[in-house]
Amino acid sequence: MIYVGVDDTDAPGVPGTNKLARRILPRLRACGPTFGITRHQLLVDPRIRYTSKNSSAAIMLRNGAARPADGIAQALRRALAAGCAEGSDPAFCVAEEVAAEVTAFGRRAQSEVLNAGEALALAVRCGLLLESVAGDGSGVVGALAAVGLAAAGDDGRFVQLGDWPDDLSGRQPARLLRRRGVDAFIQEGVRHP
Repeated sequence: MIYVGVDDTDAPGVPGTNKLARRILPRLRACGPTFGITRHQLLVDPRIRYTSKNSSAAIMLRNGAARPADGIAQALRRALAAGCAEGSDPAFCVAEEVAAEVTAFGRRAQSEVLNAGEALALAVRCGLLLESVAGDGSGVVGALAAVGLAAAGDDGRFVQLGDWPDDLSGRQPARLLRRRGVDAFIQEGVRHP
């Protein structure tokens, strides 16, 4: 799996990070088939600048390209520069292998105030591509956290699953999701094949 974390792309009155991730996705399809996009809730605290809810997004692609990080990084730089709100601090992270340290960082971002320097140092230690596209660089915290939380597989909610049309909302019956290719469900800590 290729994990792409995106954060801090919006401003008051403009579409949020999850919507931007969905708009970016077509530019990344050459790098691998879509698994989905998840939203991850981070700490809401007055010491953290955020627009409305302080969530970040993770785009997950199935491995498909020989050198995915290069193509993804180029596509993300262009898409974020063109699609981010003025005054935002957009950043992205790309990873194929996600260390437990990165997941732990993501969990900490849900309960602690973290800083960009810590995120960048962790990304270097773990060999991840973590880059600020504009602004003050603070978006790297949420971008790295999104990758760690998505890789854990037990956090967030899907805002898009595969290449499905945008016709589902709210709770859906398992039989409908099975018809669309979902083969397992987790509910209240119990896995349902």
